[in-house]
Amino acid sequence: MGGLASRILSVYRFQWQETFSKKTWIVWLLMIAVPVGIVILVDLTAHGNIETYLWGFFATTLIAGVIPGLNLLLWLTPLLSAELEGNTWTFIGVRPSGKLCMVLGKYLATVSRAIVSGLLGLLIVILV
Repeated sequence: MGGLASRILSVYRFQWQETFSKKTWIVWLLMIAVPVGIVILVDLTAHGNIETYLWGFFATTLIAGVIPGLNLLLWLTPLLSAELEGNTWTFIGVRPSGKLCMVLGKYLATVSRAIVSGLLGLLIVILV
């Protein structure tokens, strides 16, 4: 089991390092900025007269729901297509537990990106 876990973590680390490219940062920040911008605009148009329960709705629906959902949609959907286009899926598929390690590692990296971006968006809304 230690070998399987280390292979999954290797894929996870590789995918997480790809998060820090310039293009990925720009897309990531835009996904965080849109729901946060909506919440800020609602606050500005309400002139501070917004009910407390609505803030809970905005925080849970827009920030904690939309940002991670957009992240999962954007980064998880090309999970297999990148390997197919790069002609690496054939080599991964014939290795023992290669497909499992690849899919789980990419999934964990994508979910952790989504969680971090959702928490970052929530923190920005709380601070603003």
